[in-house]
Amino acid sequence: MRIWTLALALFPALSHADTLLTIPTAGKVSSGDWRLSAGSFSGSDAPFFRLDHGLGRLFEAGATWSGDRWSGDFSYHYLTPITDALPGISAGFRDVANTGPGRAAFLALTFRLGNDGDFNQNTPSELTVGGWTRDGGALFFGFRLPFTDQFRLLADFNSKQMNTGFEFAPSRQAAIRVRFQGGTPGVEARWTLGG
Repeated sequence: MRIWTLALALFPALSHADTLLTIPTAGKVSSGDWRLSAGSFSGSDAPFFRLDHGLGRLFEAGATWSGDRWSGDFSYHYLTPITDALPGISAGFRDVANTGPGRAAFLALTFRLGNDGDFNQNTPSELTVGGWTRDGGALFFGFRLPFTDQFRLLADFNSKQMNTGFEFAPSRQAAIRVRFQGGTPGVEARWTLGG
């Protein structure tokens, strides 16, 4: 019984909210769904693994592991983005265990913009802006631009470096990302399982 109590107490400290590449967004894993991510960066000895879970309509948590380091985030989603109407609003904590880029509280706004192209009209573009307490307080921004419903260009600036990539999502449950984080190439696979 004690191990379950300890696990429940530590779960928020080992969590990871929805991210673009390196910044949080106001999007989230759907309630009850689980998302597993696995990947690696060139020159890194250890792959990374992440498990996210939508906790009801308003919260998201998960665990991140890379090598011998655990880290994560916890987020509260005040408002889900409404395409061409209202931004999504999310607040939370990044790297709660302080084993990665640094512990930080954040506030993020994500705008979804409808597209009217022949190949991407079913998938909105997303623009995220926000700020966090990392590095004495800094702003971040990023975007997700769909070329088709399955292929998206990704970019963000996390107040220190520009990060880019692209995502191929043949279905809502699976995606492959090629990422360039500070110029270092990497690959990530994501699977989402319904709850």
